[in-house]
Amino acid sequence: MSFPYNRIWWFWQSHFGRLSRRFNIMACLLLGTRERTNQLTPGDAAEEDLWLNAAEHVLASITVPAETLQTVRKHWIRAFRSGSPRIIRLALTPLANTNWDWPEFDRWQTRFKEIQEWPYMWSRCNVPEAIEAGDANWLRQAKIDVLDHTLMTKAYSRVRFERMANFFSERGWRIADGGCKVERQIAELCKPDVSMNDWQTWPPFFPGDRSSVTGS
Repeated sequence: MSFPYNRIWWFWQSHFGRLSRRFNIMACLLLGTRERTNQLTPGDAAEEDLWLNAAEHVLASITVPAETLQTVRKHWIRAFRSGSPRIIRLALTPLANTNWDWPEFDRWQTRFKEIQEWPYMWSRCNVPEAIEAGDANWLRQAKIDVLDHTLMTKAYSRVRFERMANFFSERGWRIADGGCKVERQIAELCKPDVSMNDWQTWPPFFPGDRSSVTGS
């Protein structure tokens, strides 16, 4: 008989999940830490709504056959409920063999190519190399990697807004850029538009951006 890991996980989440999440938020407020509020809570219906809301916001920016998009949505829901990064990555598998467009990505690609500077995640996902090689399949895979990152960061940002916006409004906030030159420049340009009343103004500011809102 196999060990009942799934039952133990369900028992822990159903009995201690909410308590654990509340403790994490209180620890953040009392100790001034910020990373604890980036954790999601599988099984929490309210957070699932936020997670899917963020996903819809990002997926609305791509052009893909309706059937494929529906499959991605279905896997994305399963991904949240599992809490597994591996399943989250697999949610985008249907895009690998499908022709799809991402105008927002193309717009930033043109900009980065003109200035000959690339943000960290684009370089890590081999976007410049794929463009230089003129390999459509390679570029498609690189775009999927950037989309995967963007979906995750937008989901975390959406949940973070719900938990922390009021606190930041009272205590002050700043933009923690991702660390590379391009992210710093864009964060500086976008900061005046960030609002504690509108989650859609929060980073990521472009596909693959690693910036976030944090306490001052």
